[in-house]
Amino acid sequence: LEFRRVLFRSWEKNLASATHVFLYFLMFAVPISGYLYSYAAGFPVVYLGIIQLPAIIPPMPELKETFKEIHEVLTTIMAILVAMHFAAALKHKLIDKDG
Repeated sequence: LEFRRVLFRSWEKNLASATHVFLYFLMFAVPISGYLYSYAAGFPVVYLGIIQLPAIIPPMPELKETFKEIHEVLTTIMAILVAMHFAAALKHKLIDKDG
């Protein structure tokens, strides 16, 4: 029983580490993909409603849908990972009681 517990905790730690790395990646990838989608669609990006960010790409209607799809997929993955992270934190706090 103790071996299974140690093995499972090792697996949990590896998954937690991978999840954290991917969440950090997504914290940059989601806004960048949204930025590219907005400019490809011909819309300016205004940071905090105050500062218009410079356009690094011209409007590209042919790539607009591709950037939109990438942004939506990355956002969905991020939402799923955040929900998993929240559920794991609750499990460790309420069930495992291991902090």
